[in-house]
Amino acid sequence: MPSLAVKRAGTPTPSRHPSRPSFEDQAAFYAMVIDPGPMDQRTSKAKALARDRYRCMFSGLIDDTSALAGLVETPLPVGPTATTAPTELCHIIPQGLLSRWEQDDERDRSSTCLARMFGDVQFPMDLSGPETHRLENVLTLNPIWHARFDSLKCYLESTTTPDLYVLKVWEPFIENGNSFLDLKSDNPDFPAPSPQLLAIHRSRAIVAHLSGAAKYVELHPEEDEEDRYAVLSGIRHDEPTAREVFIAALWARFPSARALAPQKME
Repeated sequence: MPSLAVKRAGTPTPSRHPSRPSFEDQAAFYAMVIDPGPMDQRTSKAKALARDRYRCMFSGLIDDTSALAGLVETPLPVGPTATTAPTELCHIIPQGLLSRWEQDDERDRSSTCLARMFGDVQFPMDLSGPETHRLENVLTLNPIWHARFDSLKCYLESTTTPDLYVLKVWEPFIENGNSFLDLKSDNPDFPAPSPQLLAIHRSRAIVAHLSGAAKYVELHPEEDEEDRYAVLSGIRHDEPTAREVFIAALWARFPSARALAPQKME
């Protein structure tokens, strides 16, 4: 068989091929990871990526930017099956929500009532201002799973094993339903997602999909918190007190919510 001869041609010209890992990229990433200063969104994502082993926590796909920078060993795709994807920083408790509650925005009175029921009156940690980016309140997800999580189309069910969850989905055509996810952090300086905050998200997802509230997600624009939380059964309560009474009554029936959930959830 013919052989391929490679001729050495002196000192090569440095190349910055877009697919070649960059030392500068790696150095910048590690600088953010070890930065002890205030957590902004960019620093939080870098630390979350390191904690989450540079991949989407729900799909297992490796973050493509991390793969490109040489931060993680990445297998080549086989056929049409992807091994990498873009990832985003997903907040368990959405950004800005707490600040609107603190301002006592009348539109948010129902959401405050609801969230305090879910969170046993107080959240387990400070999530105001930059603290919303703390690692206990974030997940690394690809854009598809990020959208599903924010729109309450999925949630995490805790197990008896710490940091081990079951991924629950509402639609039968969503992949990975009922799969087990290990969210344990191997670095004590990078805490795992908070079980308490994930439980709040779980409660919101189940209440949002109670019988008669299937249109919950579709009925609200993202900026309208009144519709987001008060239109839980297709009924609009114009008086704040009426909304709170309605939500309190709904919460009282919460133990039976599992029986109302789609078969996929069981």
